[in-house]
Amino acid sequence: AAVTDAVRKLLQLRMRFIPYLYSAFNEYRTTGKPPIRALVLDWPDDASVRQIDDEFMFGDCVLVAPMFAGQSRRDIYLPAGDWFDFWTHAKISGGKTITAANGTGQIPLFVKSGALLPLAAPVEFIGPHTCFDITVNIVGNPPADFTLYEDDGVSTAYAKGEQNQLHLHAGA
Repeated sequence: AAVTDAVRKLLQLRMRFIPYLYSAFNEYRTTGKPPIRALVLDWPDDASVRQIDDEFMFGDCVLVAPMFAGQSRRDIYLPAGDWFDFWTHAKISGGKTITAANGTGQIPLFVKSGALLPLAAPVEFIGPHTCFDITVNIVGNPPADFTLYEDDGVSTAYAKGEQNQLHLHAGA
């Protein structure tokens, strides 16, 4: 039962990020910027990120630092700027290494300050008629605009520009 619950929580987390990740993949299609990438691509002048191979950016504002089998804690380098722990919402100043003790049941995730982070209520599967219930989270200040992309989910019409673009903006 414990394994089933852990897998269920992981799959629900994945489904929550679908709208955010879909937008990151659309940016990859249009600009070539990988949705999942090494930290050095976002912080090329930070010598501390050049050798990091166990953390990565997930889209433009989420840093992922996986826990590995047998680990109950790990060191995580956060690049300069303010970050927020995805789980606790605690604000952490970057440019330093911190220790996370999440355990393998909760992936350490950190959101860059100044982000609009669209997350969906988890669904069991995605089909042609899936409609996401999305909550846009304002993380830090001031939040940057975010473009959320939608298409028919079936065809390749998006490649010809047939998609909705929802421009998210948090006003003052």
